[in-house]
Amino acid sequence: MRIRLRAKDITTLPDIALIRHSISQPVPGVSAHTWELTDLGVQRCAALADALRPYALSRLATSDEPKAVTTAETLHTHLNIAAPLIIEPAFGKHAGSPQHTSTISACFAAPFERR
Repeated sequence: MRIRLRAKDITTLPDIALIRHSISQPVPGVSAHTWELTDLGVQRCAALADALRPYALSRLATSDEPKAVTTAETLHTHLNIAAPLIIEPAFGKHAGSPQHTSTISACFAAPFERR
C-alpha cells in the first residue's frame, strides 16, 4: 500500500523511533527468540531512556521476544509513558513474510489504532 502525503500532512504525523533490543545472552542450541537480556543489557536500557527523554515518546510497541519486551518495559518505566506498552508478536523477525509486511503496513497506516 502506498500512502501519498502532502506537505501539510507531514507536520501532523507522529515521530517514530526504531530501537533494537539491548544486549542479549545467547544460549547455544536455543532459539534466539527466547533469549533474555544480560544484566549489562538492562543497565544500558536505563541509560538509553535518559538519552531518549528529550524526545518525549508517548507510546512504545515491541515484539514478544523476551529481550525486546524487557528492553521496552525498562524504557516504558524509566520514561513514565502513560499509554500501555503494546506487545505485538508480528513485530518479531519474519524475513519479509506477507503477514509481517501486512501488519507493519497497517501500523503505519493507522498508528494510533489499538490492535
